[in-house]
Amino acid sequence: GTAFNKTHGRDEVIAMLENHGWKVAFDRGKQVHMIRPGKEKGISGNWHDEVGKFYCFTSSAYPLQAGVAYSPFALLVALQYDGDWSAAARDITPIVKTDKATGLLEMYQAPMPVEQRVQANADKWAGRVWVYDPYNDDGNDEDDTILQYTTNKDVYSVLGPGGGLSLGGEMKARKSMLMRTIAGAAVAKKAWLGFQWTISPRKILIFDTEQSKKWLKMGGRQLTKMLGTKDWRDVIELHYIRELSSKERLDFIEEVLYLARTKGKVDMVVIDGIVDLVTNFNDVEQSYKVHERLTAMQKDSAFAGIVHLNRGKDSTWERGHLGAIWTQKAETIIRVTYDDNTKVSTAQCYRSRDMPFPEFEFTQDRN
Repeated sequence: GTAFNKTHGRDEVIAMLENHGWKVAFDRGKQVHMIRPGKEKGISGNWHDEVGKFYCFTSSAYPLQAGVAYSPFALLVALQYDGDWSAAARDITPIVKTDKATGLLEMYQAPMPVEQRVQANADKWAGRVWVYDPYNDDGNDEDDTILQYTTNKDVYSVLGPGGGLSLGGEMKARKSMLMRTIAGAAVAKKAWLGFQWTISPRKILIFDTEQSKKWLKMGGRQLTKMLGTKDWRDVIELHYIRELSSKERLDFIEEVLYLARTKGKVDMVVIDGIVDLVTNFNDVEQSYKVHERLTAMQKDSAFAGIVHLNRGKDSTWERGHLGAIWTQKAETIIRVTYDDNTKVSTAQCYRSRDMPFPEFEFTQDRN
């Protein structure tokens, strides 16, 4: 920035401002007074030769801010790079030419033209943003569903590739048991508790942030008993991550998912205790950042988050902002309640982008 400012002064700054709609009002020797875009009279800012900076007076010249003095490089960053100092620095890569006396760089390349920079920035979105094309839509809905709920008469879409599922309930309502059953149906290749996969999943990753190793083992043994084989391990992976910190859990999930994708497609990722990915589940900013990171991981893998519901009149509120944000964005929301008297759990499709499937009851024993 210092080297850039040494080779860019009054003329370059005025040209830069004029390219963005500013006009020269009058020149007073060491100072050049200018008018902001959209205004015909008055003074909106000035350049001072001795200071080597442009001072903005007005709050109506976005992205420039009132009361701020801009060096040529700072002005470049504000006007042409939306405040991205790193991007500006990359575009003005130094020419390897130094002043022998001072050792300072004498010249910098001219900034990349706006059109070229916009095109370079646009290229980075290629493959990340999908645009719907009705001419390429064959109308086949089967490609849009990987998990469905079936009854004797009807079929309901539960989850599509890259979709989100929120499975919520009060503590010990058998949320984890239901989630393992959904995963187990992928290996059984038939409907379990009504849930049936429309594909043959290659990999389902389950990360448990809450249970001890003992109960994770119990869950694995239940899968073995229900399926009659230990070969489910080829499809379903149970990861115990309770001992990791919140940030370590998120990093670990990302790394395991990346490595699994190098070997093939991952159809579902389950996070049992999703609010445990933040240090403070009441921190809105932190919750949004974690959710954005999870969304970036999804791609064509369905993500399921198990969330706790706060005790209340109807137990409808998720614990913490992350739980609420995850549920708000989910494709399907399932709620599980438990009756202390009958020892029976009830699963309800609380909300769905498709038609909600009917509620059902289930129970379990040690087998």
